Amino acid sequence: MLLRTCGLMLLTGCAIAAGAQGSGRHYMDRANILHNQGLATVDANDPRPLLQAVTAVREEYGWAVDYEDPPYSGTVDLVRDSSMCRQPCGKGFLIPAGGAFQSTYPEGPDMWSSANAELQTLEKIVSDYNATQNPGKFVVREQADGSYAVIGDYVENSAGAEVSVPPILDIPISLPSSTRSAAVTTDLILDALNKASGTVVGSGIWPLNALAQSQVTVGGSNVPARDLLLQTIDQIKSVKLVWELLGDSSSFYLSLLPVQKAHYDAFGRKTTTIVH
Repeated sequence: MLLRTCGLMLLTGCAIAAGAQGSGRHYMDRANILHNQGLATVDANDPRPLLQAVTAVREEYGWAVDYEDPPYSGTVDLVRDSSMCRQPCGKGFLIPAGGAFQSTYPEGPDMWSSANAELQTLEKIVSDYNATQNPGKFVVREQADGSYAVIGDYVENSAGAEVSVPPILDIPISLPSSTRSAAVTTDLILDALNKASGTVVGSGIWPLNALAQSQVTVGGSNVPARDLLLQTIDQIKSVKLVWELLGDSSSFYLSLLPVQKAHYDAFGRKTTTIVH
């Protein structure tokens, strides 16, 4: 699958993998899930530990769950990490100041197929995360197409107070209804969002073949950007996609990633397949 690579390594998942060890921080490459008699525990350690945990559970059960950073800012939510640099770059990149996180949730036999189990699991994980000192506070929201998104809606300001922040994909934009490729449509959505928000919203990792080869009919006047984005990816039939919107106070990057489902052999070895 041909991918458009990271628009800015600082803000995308590939940056986290590249800099997992360095500057005294020791992150996990991926979250682990331990199953134990009707309970499961997801164990994460990452600059964005909630994203790492959400990635693990959506892969474990084949769920399509979107994720959105709040606009992190200042020295409370962000730290510098020189391990992110590919060459000498002074004090290094700013990354979210996350770390270890763990959540235990009930696990039934129908996790992969039950929307109620999906919602309850996501709400438990997000609630446990919000009780930690990791950056940002999040909410689980059901979207127009019935899918769920984990959305950052609170940050800590320089005075140490929690402040509500509007999710950037809730900003209303307009796009003339027309049939275009999904790639062109997504670019137009981001262009409109840039102008409406006054914030840089660029492209991260995209499956270019799937987007370029899919014709979609999308448009609307003064509607949330997320609704137009949902219209776009819901019309792509070759692969099921989720988005990750990662950023800080001044810029965001949108990645579109295939939904994957975990499978285990008799020896417990894990493989994944793409959900269509």
